[in-house]
Amino acid sequence: MGLLFTTVTWAISILLAAYVVQVVRHRSAFTNFKRQKGCMEPRKYPHKEPILGLDLFFAMGKAMKHGQMLDRTRRLFDIYGRTFQINSWGKTVINTCEPRNVQTVLSLAFDSYGVEAVKPAARGGSFMAQGIFTADGAIWARSRALIRPTFARPQISNLASLETHVNQLLNLIPRDGSTIDLQPLIKRLFLDTSTEFLFGESVESLSPNTPFDSTQFLESFNICMRGLAARMRLGKFTFIRGRDREWKEAIRKVHVFIDKHVETVLKGQSSENNEKLQGERYILLNEMAKETDTLFHLVRDPDRWNKLRLEVLTATSSEPLSFELLKSIKYLRYIFNESLRLHPLAGRLRRICHKDTILPLGGGPDGKAPIFIKKGTGVVMNVHAMHRDRGLWGENADDFCPERWETARPTWEYLPFSGGPRICPAQQMVFTEAAYIIVRLIQEFSSIENQDPEPWTELFRMTVESKNGVKVKMIPA
Repeated sequence: MGLLFTTVTWAISILLAAYVVQVVRHRSAFTNFKRQKGCMEPRKYPHKEPILGLDLFFAMGKAMKHGQMLDRTRRLFDIYGRTFQINSWGKTVINTCEPRNVQTVLSLAFDSYGVEAVKPAARGGSFMAQGIFTADGAIWARSRALIRPTFARPQISNLASLETHVNQLLNLIPRDGSTIDLQPLIKRLFLDTSTEFLFGESVESLSPNTPFDSTQFLESFNICMRGLAARMRLGKFTFIRGRDREWKEAIRKVHVFIDKHVETVLKGQSSENNEKLQGERYILLNEMAKETDTLFHLVRDPDRWNKLRLEVLTATSSEPLSFELLKSIKYLRYIFNESLRLHPLAGRLRRICHKDTILPLGGGPDGKAPIFIKKGTGVVMNVHAMHRDRGLWGENADDFCPERWETARPTWEYLPFSGGPRICPAQQMVFTEAAYIIVRLIQEFSSIENQDPEPWTELFRMTVESKNGVKVKMIPA
């Protein structure tokens, strides 16, 4: 018995020693790698609760509740520099708004990073599982290849169907000087155009005779996005939200609507087309109504509205609207670019490091040295903070100034549609529809007057929108 005990003890000791030697060698390799690359430690957020980092989590949650999360995040970058490290639920996360780091993650070292895996039962259910936004590797590459032709130029340059829906929107805008919120109308417009684009048949939510309850659908969709964003923030601690019946019921309602149309379209189509439609269906819905941010700024700036109106009316006086004509109106493009600089479609991009690598900047007291990124580390790229960085955009970085685009030629400091292989495939369609709507408003109305004294206030879902909408008074031309 004593011999057996001694043998077992020796075996355990040997295994333990081997493990310790392996750990030491592994750490030594890390140290040598970091030394060879000149890596230094990034600046770190001084957590009051260092185990899970709950102090920062609750502080950011409070800021989000009061519509101040974007400003709170920018203040952190002002204090700790363009790249700093935090503890997020026990995991190391690098926050960065440094363009070179963003370029490295999204493009130069694309294969070293991936999106965070979303398990159907744990986070977003089938609402986001294994989609183009949440898959890596071969699944992502196939999804991307399938949907790319959908957003090719011939598919988005036909404006005839768009005109039908825009006319319905224009008919709902009062001509008597009364106040109207354009934001819900434009959401309904995008719902109509998106369903026609994807399914070949619009739900006609802007039509006065429609049986479709657009208010219920859009509210359910917003609940889905809000709940999904919360789950992304909670990570493996999603269980904190409990059963969340409201969120699950919202997902069910969205699926009932979309799956009914998908099943109709898929009858008789190939399996490849089936996969293609499944990949497309959330892309447009998740990016709807971003031109409301453009209108939010234009209604507060009559001089720029008049400047744009003069250029639009001059350009459209002798030829009908077309994709090429919209692209040729320079000031319209400047305004679109500036709106997306202040309000990018995706204000934060998150990646998980899949293998040990480095980021070129962020280490040392001045943030100029490379930093070592260990496998499993999260990297959050804050596009919103980067777009408003005074060191990149000047002292008027917070101002709506379309004229800056007369000379601005940004690269990786401007990413309204992300960048690299995962760049948004719908960007030309977003511009075309936004530009078309603004041009038609200009043709129908001589002026647009702001009826909301409040500043732009954020409302977080998966993306960010104006909490107070776009309340205006329209003066007919």
